[in-house]
Amino acid sequence: MVPKPSDAKHDKGMSKQKHHCKSYHDLVSQLISEKNLDRLEGCMMSRFNIALLTIEIENFYSLAGLYSEDIGFRLLELLKGESLNNFDKYFQNCKIVFAENTKINQIIFCFLLSDRDVSNLMNNAFSYRLGICARLSKMLPEVADQHLDVRVGLSQLLREPGRDIDKTLFRAFCEAQQ
Repeated sequence: MVPKPSDAKHDKGMSKQKHHCKSYHDLVSQLISEKNLDRLEGCMMSRFNIALLTIEIENFYSLAGLYSEDIGFRLLELLKGESLNNFDKYFQNCKIVFAENTKINQIIFCFLLSDRDVSNLMNNAFSYRLGICARLSKMLPEVADQHLDVRVGLSQLLREPGRDIDKTLFRAFCEAQQ
């Protein structure tokens, strides 16, 4: 079982360090807030596996242009709400470190998982994607005829001694986009 991030800081090796002088690469800082980068760096010192999951509406800009700004806003609200509210259903033993919008239509989740949960990660992500697609189509029937689809990317953050968190996160983010 993976501890909650708020509980995890009390776990051996999970103490959060303040990085008032820490500077992250500009491109990485544009992707993830410094507060969440600090959280991630604290988790990198733990014994738990760390994964990234990205979720976005495929062809979002076309859908928003085809319908209206109101539909676009509603799609974004539903994506955020449904992806957050259903995370635990598909990733039962995983704990979210942070969830952050990286683009107008993309959310990135960083989460902790145990060794046992690593083997089910891809299947869980596939089921999560299908569930989110079905719920969005049901909740917004006016766009269901346009084959509403959600893209989910997944990768693990691999710890390499001496490697900066910037490069580790950048690699994981690129892998999740493939």
